Amino acid sequence: MSIPVTKNAISNNMEPSAITTKLVVFLCFIAMISEGYDIAIMGVIIPTLLQEASWNVTAVHMGYIGSAAFFGTLIGCYLFSALSDLYGRKKLLIACLIIFSTSMIGAAMAQDPISFVIARGICGIGVGGIIPIACALTSEYSDEKNKNFYFALMYCGYPAGALLAALVGMFYLDQHGWRTLVAAGALPLLLVPVFIKFLPESISFLLSHGRKKDALQLADKIGISQNSIESYQVSKENKVNIFSLLKEMFSVRHLRATTLFWSSQIATVLGVYGLSTWLPQIMKANGYGISSSISFLAIFMLSAGLGSLFIGRLTDRFNTRKTIVLFYLIGAVAIFGLSFNYNIAITYVLVGLAGMGIIGVGMVQLGYITHYYPTKIRASAAGWAIGMGRIGAIMGPIFGGYLMANGSNTSANFYLFSAAALIAAISIFFTPKNIGNH
Repeated sequence: MSIPVTKNAISNNMEPSAITTKLVVFLCFIAMISEGYDIAIMGVIIPTLLQEASWNVTAVHMGYIGSAAFFGTLIGCYLFSALSDLYGRKKLLIACLIIFSTSMIGAAMAQDPISFVIARGICGIGVGGIIPIACALTSEYSDEKNKNFYFALMYCGYPAGALLAALVGMFYLDQHGWRTLVAAGALPLLLVPVFIKFLPESISFLLSHGRKKDALQLADKIGISQNSIESYQVSKENKVNIFSLLKEMFSVRHLRATTLFWSSQIATVLGVYGLSTWLPQIMKANGYGISSSISFLAIFMLSAGLGSLFIGRLTDRFNTRKTIVLFYLIGAVAIFGLSFNYNIAITYVLVGLAGMGIIGVGMVQLGYITHYYPTKIRASAAGWAIGMGRIGAIMGPIFGGYLMANGSNTSANFYLFSAAALIAAISIFFTPKNIGNH
């Protein structure tokens, strides 16, 4: 959040040093790994959980269990994004990291589906807070020229964490069981001291709350010109509270964009988490072994991360909106193509294009949404968009579970997720072209 005293102050007069930008991006990247691992580990362990005799769960049950964390993220996105605009980015990000990590231990110790669902829901609350806060910090500490690339680089933590989950599953699931893999998600607890020491607070947040002395000290530490901070004055009409955040987000100026962004987020995340949860099981149902099935998830996530960097660089040089639409269309075609039988090489290519065209472009889209709004409501706007996307995250695993349980051809899942990518493309195509980021 910043006080709009001078137009584009945060972009032109308060650009941080390259070292600071890279430090913030790296730390937020590490935080985002937790989301990726958390989401993908469910897809990895679902085949094993379905065979857990004492739990006696079906594919439909697993759809609901898989959605538990996503319901938690719905709460976390709304709650912590607003709190971070009001009370600070750094402390809320660290708190969310602690909530997420400790709840993974609880999930690993669960003795029945109910306690597992509760732990996963709490885990989702922490993850839901991490996403918008990391997005806001990265946006605020990125220079204008490379903002989309840095955002995509930060968000690569998600597919990196998911890829890590897939690799851990391929090599350790059979020997160590699902509980060990889930418990490994608590390792970010070891990094909390690092975040406390090295992650800077948002300077614009400090200024918007009248903490100019703290902002000057931080600016001196990270290489931002103090002259730009000295010019800031906090006026009564610009002081931020929860009502001013909501008023700006739903103003006539932003209403159309907000509505279309939410539509695109719901569709995108439905496809992302539906495929992330069910892709290994779908491939297993199509005759592949468990390790081979998980390898498709690994390719899906790897191409998502690499694709997001490629798309992010393209959007820094070409029209952002049109580039996002193009790659959603590529994703829709690739996912639809998976409904047909090919040799394994072509299937890998289609899975890779699907990862790029649903997760990779979705990561860049979130950067587009974050940059679209004024800095003072950036975390809240991103958080609400992400929160709406959690509706899709909840629906994706459930719909996939019903399609699998009802004996539908596995192609039905691909039709559903292809349609989701198409809806996302249409929504972004119709968003207003003018970006209100001042």
